[in-house]
Amino acid sequence: VYMSIPYLTPSIFILGASIIFLGTFTNNELENFKLMRKIKHPIIIGHLIIIISIVLLTILTPFWYVFLTIYFLFSIYIVWQLKPKNIHRKYHIK
Repeated sequence: VYMSIPYLTPSIFILGASIIFLGTFTNNELENFKLMRKIKHPIIIGHLIIIISIVLLTILTPFWYVFLTIYFLFSIYIVWQLKPKNIHRKYHIK
């Protein structure tokens, strides 16, 4: 049971990605999908399912500390890239 969840998480990820994809359809196109009519915010629900699958994969994998280190470094890189750049002062742009 322990190792079956990490193999199940790609299926959960694909389910979330499918919900996000179907969330981009118009209302007329969604009439064929009964499940999609019940979901009020498919884009948000799809993203939450994807995040849950990544968390499950991280927690239930034997080398979870490696994943946490990679995620931590990646988060630091993203924050560093999103840091506002002060080009106005450097190049005297008004």
